[in-house]
Amino acid sequence: MEKIVVKGKVVPKGRPRVVGKHAYTPKKTKDYENYVALMWRVQTHREPYKNPVEVKIWLYRGIPKSFNKSDRAAALHGYIRPATRPDIDNEIKSILDGLSGYAWLDDNQVVKLTAERFYSDEPRAEIEVDEWRQ
Repeated sequence: MEKIVVKGKVVPKGRPRVVGKHAYTPKKTKDYENYVALMWRVQTHREPYKNPVEVKIWLYRGIPKSFNKSDRAAALHGYIRPATRPDIDNEIKSILDGLSGYAWLDDNQVVKLTAERFYSDEPRAEIEVDEWRQ
């Protein structure tokens, strides 16, 4: 089992841009995917998993400045969760795409996925990858 921390605000997967007949991933998204891949390589120093894997992702978003003291405390304790845009599936997509080829060989190896969002004073993503066991 490997666990990494990707510090900073999570960048959701951007919609592909089309120029003529060619589609490409927006630069901001591609930069974040490359950052996730780099963090995997730096923090794990391992070859990609070759068997099916399960992935757990914890997304930590900054606490809004509009929160009062009690809301802030509730957010830090997990009683208030971020249920706002961007959608969680777009956030995890940029992480999974960044790990493809580094944590596992191909996306089809991910057979189980769990993701949760929280508030924190330190925006980040924590990602755990393990071989899938029945």
